[in-house]
Amino acid sequence: MSTAAPAASARAGRRHRGILAWLADTQHRATGARLAGFSIAMFVAAGIAALVMRGQLAQPDSTALGPETYDQVFTSHGATMLFLFAVPVMQGLALYVVPLELGATDAALPRLAAFGTWLVIFAGVGLWGALAVGEAPDAGWFSYVPLASPRYSPGFHGDVYAGTVILSQSGIVCVAISLLATILTRRAPGMTLNVMPLLAWAVLVAMCMVLLAMPPVIVAATMLVFDSKLGGHFFGAAAGGDPVLWQQLFWFYGHPLVYLMLLPGLGIVSTVTASFARRPMVGYPFVATSYVAIGCISFGVWVHHMFTGGHSAAGMSVFSAATMAVAVPSGVHVFAVLATLWHGRVKFAVPLLYVLGFLVVFVLGGISGVMVGSISADQQYHDSYFVVAHFHFVLLGGVVLPMFAALYYWYPKATGWLLDTRLGVAAFAATVVGIVLTFFPMHVLGVLGMPRRVWTYADEAG
Repeated sequence: MSTAAPAASARAGRRHRGILAWLADTQHRATGARLAGFSIAMFVAAGIAALVMRGQLAQPDSTALGPETYDQVFTSHGATMLFLFAVPVMQGLALYVVPLELGATDAALPRLAAFGTWLVIFAGVGLWGALAVGEAPDAGWFSYVPLASPRYSPGFHGDVYAGTVILSQSGIVCVAISLLATILTRRAPGMTLNVMPLLAWAVLVAMCMVLLAMPPVIVAATMLVFDSKLGGHFFGAAAGGDPVLWQQLFWFYGHPLVYLMLLPGLGIVSTVTASFARRPMVGYPFVATSYVAIGCISFGVWVHHMFTGGHSAAGMSVFSAATMAVAVPSGVHVFAVLATLWHGRVKFAVPLLYVLGFLVVFVLGGISGVMVGSISADQQYHDSYFVVAHFHFVLLGGVVLPMFAALYYWYPKATGWLLDTRLGVAAFAATVVGIVLTFFPMHVLGVLGMPRRVWTYADEAG
C-alpha cells in the first residue's frame, strides 16, 4: 500500500471533522450548542437594537432615527428576544445537558431536533436580513391588526413577521418533541420520574407547554398571510372578521411563553443551587409540583393583556385571580432555593452569584406582575413604561441570569477550560447593576404616564 493512501485518508478525516461536518452533525451536543450559540448571537443583535432605541430616547425631540426606522428596530428587538432567543436558548442548553443528566447516549429523534434548529436559524437570518433592507416588521412583536394589515403597513413587513413566526415556532415545536421523547423514553434504568433531576422536570413541563401554546400562534400567523395575500378576512372588521381574535390567539401563546421560557431557567437555578449548597434541593416534590402548577396556571392568564379592551368584568376577574395565583408556585421555588442555601454548606462561585441575582431581579419583576394583574390598576399601567419595566425584570431575571449561570457552570465541563473568576464577578456585577439602573426607573416613568412605543417626545412633555 502506498504512503499516499494513508495521507489522503488523514486529510479526508480532517475535512470530515471540519466546520461543515459540525453543521451537519445531529448528535445532541452539537445541535444544542448550535441552537444555543445562534440564540446568544440573536441576543447580542437584539441588545444592539435596544442600545439604538435607548439612544434615540435619551433626549427629547431626537431625530437620529425616523419613525419608520424606529418602528422596525423596536419590533425586530422584541421579536428577536421572544421568538429567537428566550425559548431557543433554553432549548439549546436543555438539548445539550438533559440527555447527559438522564444517562442517555443521545437525544431521541435527533434529526428532528436538528431540523427544528435550522428552522429557527433561517427565521432569524430572514428577520435581520429584512431589517437591513428596510422591510422588517414594524407593528410591534405582537403585530396587532389592523395596524399590521396591508392598509396601514404596506410592503412586506407583515409577511416577514408571519414568516418569522411560522418558521421559528415550528422549529421550537420540533425541538420540544425531541426533548419530550428523550425525557420520557431515554432515562437510565431505574430513574423514575419521581427521582429525575429538577432540570429535566422543568424542561418536561415547558416542552408540554410548547405543544399547547405554539400551534395557535402558528395558525394565527398563517391567517395573517391569508388576509394579506389571499383575500381572507379573518381579522378585518369591515368584512365580518374580528381584530380581537388575533389578540386572543396571540396572547394564548404570548403569556404562557413567559413561563415556558422561565421554567428551564428555574431548573437551572435548582441545579446550580444544589451544587454550590452541597446538598439536595429542599422540598424536591414541592419544587417539581410547583413547575407543573406554573405550567397549568399560565394558560389561564392571557386576558390580562386585554383588561382595557371592554371585556366583561366577571370574565376578567377570573384571569386577574389566575395572574396573581401564579405567584404562589413561583414563590414555592424561591423559598426552596433560600432554604437550600440556608441549610447547605455554601461555596460561593460565579454561577451561584447569578442565582442570587436571579432571586432579587425575578422577585421584583414578579411583584410588579401581581400589580399588573389588578384590573383597576392596569387601567393606568397599560401601554406605559411600567409594563416595559415589569416584563424586562421578569425576562432578564428569569431567563438571562439563569442562562449566564448555566454557561459559567457547564462551560468548563463541556470544554475543559476554566473561566476567570474575577472577570466573572465583574460581569455579574455589571449585568445586575445594569438591569436595575436601566429598568427600575421605568416603573416610575410609567406611573407618571410615559407611553411605550413612542419614537420621540417633546421637551415640554415633562
